[in-house]
Amino acid sequence: VWSPPQKKRGRPSKKSKEGKEELVKSPLLLCIRICGSVAKLILEKMEGLNDDDTIDMDDPLAKMFCGLFLSLGAHIRHDLADGVKASPSFEAASEEASKELLQLFSTRNEGAGYASTAELITTDSIVRQVLAHFFSRGASKEKMSWEVTVPSLLQARFLWLALSSYSDLMNTKTVSSDKSNLSMMMDLLLHQMQMYNKGSKKGGTFQSEVSFLGEACKVYLSSSAIITDRAEFERTIVDLASTSANVSYEAITMPIIASQLNPKTSKKHNAVPGGTVSALIHACLHPNASKEGVLRILAILSEGVKAHMDSKVARGCIIPTFALLSHSVREIRERTLELLEQYPSIVNNDDGNIMSDICSKVTDRSSPLRSSLVMDGANTLPQLLSQMALPSGMASSNLASVQKFLIESCKSSALREENKDLFNISGCQAAAVILSSMEKAGEAAFPLSKRWEFAGKDILEALLNYESKHNCNDDEPLSLPSPLGQLRDTVLSMLKGVLVNEAQGGDDGFNIQISVGPSSTGRRMRSYSIGASDSFTTLVPYPEDMLQAILNALSPSRASSPISLSKHVVQLVISRQSWENGVFPKLSTKSKKDVASALLSLRTQENDELAGSALQSLPLKLPDFIHLLEEVDASKSEIDQAAVVFITDCIRGNLDVLGTSSTSNISNLSSKLFDQLLLLSSTKTCAIEGGDSGGRDYTRVSILQTLLAIHAQYKDQLSKAPGSSAGSSKHGSSSKRKRSRSHSDVGNLSKTLASQANLLVGLVGGNVSEIHALN
Repeated sequence: VWSPPQKKRGRPSKKSKEGKEELVKSPLLLCIRICGSVAKLILEKMEGLNDDDTIDMDDPLAKMFCGLFLSLGAHIRHDLADGVKASPSFEAASEEASKELLQLFSTRNEGAGYASTAELITTDSIVRQVLAHFFSRGASKEKMSWEVTVPSLLQARFLWLALSSYSDLMNTKTVSSDKSNLSMMMDLLLHQMQMYNKGSKKGGTFQSEVSFLGEACKVYLSSSAIITDRAEFERTIVDLASTSANVSYEAITMPIIASQLNPKTSKKHNAVPGGTVSALIHACLHPNASKEGVLRILAILSEGVKAHMDSKVARGCIIPTFALLSHSVREIRERTLELLEQYPSIVNNDDGNIMSDICSKVTDRSSPLRSSLVMDGANTLPQLLSQMALPSGMASSNLASVQKFLIESCKSSALREENKDLFNISGCQAAAVILSSMEKAGEAAFPLSKRWEFAGKDILEALLNYESKHNCNDDEPLSLPSPLGQLRDTVLSMLKGVLVNEAQGGDDGFNIQISVGPSSTGRRMRSYSIGASDSFTTLVPYPEDMLQAILNALSPSRASSPISLSKHVVQLVISRQSWENGVFPKLSTKSKKDVASALLSLRTQENDELAGSALQSLPLKLPDFIHLLEEVDASKSEIDQAAVVFITDCIRGNLDVLGTSSTSNISNLSSKLFDQLLLLSSTKTCAIEGGDSGGRDYTRVSILQTLLAIHAQYKDQLSKAPGSSAGSSKHGSSSKRKRSRSHSDVGNLSKTLASQANLLVGLVGGNVSEIHALN
């Protein structure tokens, strides 16, 4: 291990031939050459390594290679050096380290190597992996624990070399919009900011470093790639505000974030509803936002919001600001209330009257509601929304307009104004929080039909379009941002059709919804309570567009999408008792058949066990099972065979709860099962090569078991002749036409029974010419 060359004090040595030869043979240069040679050997040893391969950072050789690489780079002089004229030994070490690095990668870049170390650092894929491992925003302290230790001074010097290289790269127009380079640049900047402490101010280069880092951040935030990517802009704001180094925040990031409110800077973000003010407020809801980062952003907004917010901006900010009232940190809720106090003086249009009214409910310092929000924002927010929308809290003439304003604002927060199929990720979290609170506020305040009409329907349509664009069968599917997942679950909860007739979490606090479903942590969440039985009812009639949304989401083609709409519709809607027993039985016959068919397709085509369980739990009747059997042909494919097996399993499991069925329905179901059995067994319709397959035999056995169960359960009804009834003996004077029809039915029944008997005999080997016998 060595340290970088330092400027020697005292009289400089005279230049001479002997001095140059002595310099060439110095221990420092010899160490640099040795490191270059060892790194070259390691690189050659790492088999199959090319531009597309990744480095296994757990490999001891890879760790040693990265350590040697950083150490070599740390000795290269760069444009951001301290400005002191370098000694001959420093220059010699820099030249030698640069030569070794370029030689190390001489066979890369399609064999052409690299012209400079700057090109190497910003272009080569191996170098980018090393940079990401050491300096990315996701790099942990554990990653810095190497078996081959790289001194912190060398790491710091290499970091400045990388910063210098990427800074030069960003100044070229051809790559200034490259997101991968921009992201790496910001990772390096943030890492360097974390290195400062109070003692850093005493350094002679601190001010020049701060100036460089600040300008580099401005270049990043003003690049076209970041301006058009709101999610990345918000993420960067959060990262800048959340820096753990107070010195860096005060000297670098606070001025940068505040400068984004400047009218000239904000004008670049006009494509974003609400400009940068809205983006900064939404950034407070980012999943990665820390307590310190949110408080810093809110402090900056409180000082500059009046000067840079108008009525349009205020409308775009109202929902995320309200959502911050549910934050778990009390200080953040207090700062949010202070920010809301400024809103009424800003608005001045038609929406302004509504916003002034609703903000006054929050900001009234004499109201007990304000203190409740400070103490427990999440549980008080539904009560706040209820007071905003109910006639008791506002003139009844304004009720509909307030409801529509707040619900549509949720939709505007989640969907981008320029493209309704794209989502504002942080806005999704705000919309999910408020829409969920609206549900708890009660049906009187925010009716389900209006929440669906003004927001839910369009958001779900956008989710379906998002799913279609991202539907894939790749080994590594795209991960779904957690705020989008929260919004998805909130909107899908509307499809349950449950009406909350009493506000939840109100003054009595008695009625709390019983819920079972996935929590934000991914574990199963349950909440139980005791309440009045009439606190919850279901929507009647169930809207056609809600039913169509369910059917669209249940399409098997969506099963591989990262958003998993089909899975969550089954889990959060169809499997819920409120939907199974309150909505499904009241649907039309056709609608019930469509839902059952969609679930069957998911179970058999996508092997979705949740869909199968949901189908088994639905209160299906015999006509529903008959319809399902009519849609499959067990002789065509293994999927159809699996469908028949599943249907027969459901029939056997539901015989006791199917209720009293007409003789015709029972006979029809029996006939449909015999039809499927014949399709699988007939030598004409099912040509089997090399003997029957186990799958077909299994299907036929399942059908036979079901037929046996049906005939045992409904033996008395099936034994009656067609057309006979309890009252037939009372009508001795029936017409000849009725007698003729009855005799005809008996004749058809005899033929049917004979055919079925022949099939059963054939299954045991009695008619091998027509029927494949069971193995």
